[in-house]
Amino acid sequence: MSARQDALKIFQAAVKAVQPSYLLPQYIKLEEQHLTILGDKIPLKEIKNLYVIGAGKAAAAMAVETEKILGDIITDGVVTTKYHHSLPTNHIKIIESAHPVPDDNCDIAVRETIELLKKTSKNDIVICLISGGASSLWCDVPSELTMQDLQLTFDLLLKSGADIQEMNTVRKHLSQIKGGQLLRHTKAKVYSLIISDVVGDDISAIASGPTVPDPSTFIDAKVILSKYELIDKVPQGIINHIDQGIEGNIEETLKPGDAQLSNSKSKVIGNNQVALDAAKATA
Repeated sequence: MSARQDALKIFQAAVKAVQPSYLLPQYIKLEEQHLTILGDKIPLKEIKNLYVIGAGKAAAAMAVETEKILGDIITDGVVTTKYHHSLPTNHIKIIESAHPVPDDNCDIAVRETIELLKKTSKNDIVICLISGGASSLWCDVPSELTMQDLQLTFDLLLKSGADIQEMNTVRKHLSQIKGGQLLRHTKAKVYSLIISDVVGDDISAIASGPTVPDPSTFIDAKVILSKYELIDKVPQGIINHIDQGIEGNIEETLKPGDAQLSNSKSKVIGNNQVALDAAKATA
C-alpha cells in the first residue's frame, strides 16, 4: 500500500469515528422492553412519550440515525440544521436556518422547539441532539429586540477576535433557551448527546449550552462587548437588554446547582480527540 493510500485510510478512519451513524448507536439502544440512553436503562412501559429535538450542522444526520434506532417509539420531534443540510426523516421535522449569522428561520425553529417542549410531562423523555453551529441555528429574539439587532451584534462579534466562549457568553444572555434555559420549558427528563466543535469541550460553550449550567453572567456579557470595543457599535437595544439583566429585571441563565438541572443528563459523544484516537489506532 502506498503512502497516499495509508494517509487516506488514516484520515477516513478519523472521519468515520465522529459520524452520527457510528456514534449514536453506542449511546442509544432499544431492546425488547427497555431503552438505554447514556447508560440509563429505562423500561419502555415507564415512558409516556418520547420527543426528539436538536440543532447543529450535523443535527439532521443525528436525527436520521436516531430514527433508525428508535423508529415508531418517537412521538414527535423537531431538529434544526444549516441550509442545504436537511435529510429525509419520518418522525422528526427538519427546519433549515442560517449559519453563522442567524435569520428569521432560526427564531421560528426555537419557537417550534419550545411549543413541542410545552407538550411534555414528567413521564416523557426528550432526546436533545446537539452539534456545532447550534448557537446560530437556534437563535430566538427577545421581545424588545429584532432579528436585525442580533444579526448585527453576532456579525460584529464574529469579526472582533472574540473566542467561542466569549461569543457564546453574549449569545446566552440574549436568549431564552441558551445557558441551560431550554430546561425551563419542560418537565421531562432531557438527554443531550453532543458532538463538540469547541477546543477543550467546554460543555457550557458548545451550542451555548442549552441543557447545562452556565457560570457566566450578564455582567460578563457586557465586559466582553467592552473588551472588543463594541459597546458603541451594537444596537442600543442590546445594551439595554444586558443592563436590564444586570439590574435583575431579566432572569439569569441556569447556574450550577439549579434544581431544574436534576432532570438533565448530557454527554459529549464525539470530538476532535475521538477522531484523533481513531487515526492513531489505524496508523
